[in-house]
Amino acid sequence: MSDPIPTVTQAIVSPSPETVALRLARALGAQYEVGRLIGRGGFAEVYEVMDIQLDRKLAVKVLRPDLLWSAGTLTRFRDEARAIARLDHPNILSIYFVGEGQGLVYYAMPLVDGTPLSEVLRRDGPMPVPQALTVIAGVLAALAHAHAAGLIHRDIKPDNILIENGTGRVLLVDFGIAKRIGAGDAGTTQAGFVVGTPTYMSPEQALGQPDVDRRADLYAVGAVLFQMVAGSPPYEGADSQEVAGKHVHAPVPVLAARKRGVPDWLSDLVTRALAKDRSARFQDALEMLEAIRAGGEQAEVKPVRKRIPTATVVLAIVLGGVILAALLGGIASRKTTVTVMNRLPVAVGVVSGSAPEIRIGAGDSAQLEVPRAESVSLSWYAIPVKGPRNQPLGVELQRTLVLDSRARGLVVEARADGGSQPMFQPYITNNTNQPLSFRINVGSASERDCNCTVPPGAKRIPIGFYPLYRNSSVRAVSPDGRIATFPRLGSEVDRATGVVRLTFNARDLRDSTALVARIR
Repeated sequence: MSDPIPTVTQAIVSPSPETVALRLARALGAQYEVGRLIGRGGFAEVYEVMDIQLDRKLAVKVLRPDLLWSAGTLTRFRDEARAIARLDHPNILSIYFVGEGQGLVYYAMPLVDGTPLSEVLRRDGPMPVPQALTVIAGVLAALAHAHAAGLIHRDIKPDNILIENGTGRVLLVDFGIAKRIGAGDAGTTQAGFVVGTPTYMSPEQALGQPDVDRRADLYAVGAVLFQMVAGSPPYEGADSQEVAGKHVHAPVPVLAARKRGVPDWLSDLVTRALAKDRSARFQDALEMLEAIRAGGEQAEVKPVRKRIPTATVVLAIVLGGVILAALLGGIASRKTTVTVMNRLPVAVGVVSGSAPEIRIGAGDSAQLEVPRAESVSLSWYAIPVKGPRNQPLGVELQRTLVLDSRARGLVVEARADGGSQPMFQPYITNNTNQPLSFRINVGSASERDCNCTVPPGAKRIPIGFYPLYRNSSVRAVSPDGRIATFPRLGSEVDRATGVVRLTFNARDLRDSTALVARIR
């Protein structure tokens, strides 16, 4: 998915690579000799081309002519290619020129002898931390330059990171779906239009939000770094839709818990990069690069072992209690206490850095110690309600916060409305004589089946958390097809707990949609 992704229509006849190569040769002219097809993706083909006059090899990327492109898409492709061509950085594979002719639109890049990071990881497995950080530093340096020039990459992934053979130089390639910052977003990427690769896609990209910015690139860098060190990406699933959903709702995995021996500072750095709320992430590439540099320097500090004079040992024995208290005071001063209050009706799990996860019951609170630092990541997630087949109900409710733990009296609340997307959890009372199944947010983009059944006579049964909107609804369906719906629940939900209690009676079930007015 590293090319522009507009709406396209597949033509009936696909030109053979030989036909496209001949057309490209005519479009380029006698100065260029078109060679082999290097690669072919969903939206473009790449050919090896020899620049005879300058005696250099090029890689020419051609939009596939067997797809019908709109005039607006072609204009955006040309404009973005020209913007990318203005980039000049040692970690970016530049564009030499943009052209069109013979019904083709294309651009030319240097042909580099290199290996994609994806192939390196498949071949060698997880990378040692220093090697992984060297690669990521090159990517961040490239992004800092691109962002400063007003370009967001939007498809950072191992396939688009090239390691040059012989030199080891890191190259960020394929700005094919890059977006110019502030360049008419309304007509460029519409809401609901998903751009990127699901495995590394930021939550805002997965939701199709139109205001994707540089922090989406930094999220993807965090996902790539996670995979490089742990050996697998942060989220996996049966299909791209499941993976994208986890980027939006699943708890942020802790790198140190997935891979032993990872330094706490690096685990915290990745957690911050993968924050669901982009305001909690690194705000620019240079900030993330500086955090890596500072962490690397911290890792290089070694304890200095010195011989302790005998007199000092004797004094320590005599004043042992005082010295021990001073030492403990010094150690304690490097920690700070965070109080976590759980406002939810279910237990939550809390994770910070590489510390063991703690569980906090519904309505309870707990304290945990975190390092005293400018920024410490803390994540909490709601323990999911399970259905009769032990399957989790609803969607995952999770939040990641970045705290300034130098402050005192830190308090974190686990709430259903504690993020950019409020959530709610219906509690169902079934006063009918039939089992009821449920659909939540009927008729909206977030419509979901709870995949559960509430038996007759059941009282206040939770069916999981779901996204809350002003017009959120819950629909009950009986085995004979009759339905009853609670509409417009936005104002009825307890915002802290997310709880709304709904009672369904036999008289509420109708052959067509019935609007139930009783909220209990």
